Amino acid sequence: MIPTLLALFAGGNATISADLLDQAFRGRAGSAWSGTVLVERPGRSGVDTAKACREGTSERLDFRDGSLLILDDSVVFLRPSDRSATVHPRRQRPPPAQDGELKIVETTRYLGRPVLVVDIAGPLGHMRRVWVDTTLPVVLKGEPMGPERRHPPERQFLSIRPGIGCAPSSFAIPAGWTVRREPSPTGPGGGRDRRHESTSLAEVVAAVGFEPPPPPWLPAGFAPRNWAWIETREGRAVQILYSDGTRNISLFWRPAEGPAPFCPSDGCRDHKGAPVFFGQVANLGLAVTGDLAPADLAHVAGARN
Repeated sequence: MIPTLLALFAGGNATISADLLDQAFRGRAGSAWSGTVLVERPGRSGVDTAKACREGTSERLDFRDGSLLILDDSVVFLRPSDRSATVHPRRQRPPPAQDGELKIVETTRYLGRPVLVVDIAGPLGHMRRVWVDTTLPVVLKGEPMGPERRHPPERQFLSIRPGIGCAPSSFAIPAGWTVRREPSPTGPGGGRDRRHESTSLAEVVAAVGFEPPPPPWLPAGFAPRNWAWIETREGRAVQILYSDGTRNISLFWRPAEGPAPFCPSDGCRDHKGAPVFFGQVANLGLAVTGDLAPADLAHVAGARN
């Protein structure tokens, strides 16, 4: 159960509820805003600038090469260059405060808006700091804390216009465009998949018909410890567990069909709330999760800082 009161500012009477923090990330009925934002994009290094808007719980991001529609149950990428739309199932992660600890650092102003600066300690020890406009509500800035902290932040508004939402038909796929629907991704959190333990990589390759390449990067001391192949609705996939004796990293490989999956602005999570990062090597898609800092998991998946 999520407590109603999550954090109390030690130097005053500022508070924030679990529901309000969740709405700041995901939106709520009746909320509307538009603005310009810096945001990370899956499979790319650094951040990109987008025109953003929200209507209720739906959000649209317009980049130079296309538009991203974040809906209740799906995420759609519109690509004008070939008049196509790729539809991905939306990954619903647990509310950011669930099973975590919060601390209100200060009350301040950001882009002329009153905000609460909140530190979130997740159940696995991952730290994030967010600047929350509690009136709209929306997270105006978010960044990891601790050793994985980086610059620029994972998401940062450059400007915002409260009350001015998305234009009509912003969340519709244009008529006549080619629509491609991606199945639910293989990997962390897939409870309906059937897993087969194997004794070697060769045994896995024989079962799935393809050989995973070496990971884009691994920390020193990690070596493969376990192999498995997985039966999914989308076909067969490979799971390889790497370990240094105390920490584990799971890599999930399957043939890639289209661009890397899109994640919410605060990142993808598995069913346990752990971060998941996606990449692609040649014609194979990759999902990575494990006992490393988020920046290192992203490096394993192929991202470069």
